[in-house]
Amino acid sequence: MVYNQFFVQGYLLEGKPEEAATVIHVLNQSFPDAKRSSIMVELQKLVSEWLFEVIKRKKEDDHKALAASFKSNIPATVSSLLNTGLEVKVNMEQLTTEGNLC
Repeated sequence: MVYNQFFVQGYLLEGKPEEAATVIHVLNQSFPDAKRSSIMVELQKLVSEWLFEVIKRKKEDDHKALAASFKSNIPATVSSLLNTGLEVKVNMEQLTTEGNLC
């Protein structure tokens, strides 16, 4: 799962939300039912933790552009997943509240 997580993160950094969604969808299809919930846990961590760690490590000049990219690419990824019929429950409020990606 770790390698696939890197693919998802890489696609998000490249501004390719549909490709990120495809990796998540394929993972979801290949995992047994008992493991599928772990995919949603990792997706929530991606939104609530990883994005902010990436922004912190970038040069200050890059913060706004990267935050803007994430603010559009994460909802696009979730939308793509929903369009495949996958039930996605991710707290998207963390993208714009508490000063996180604003």
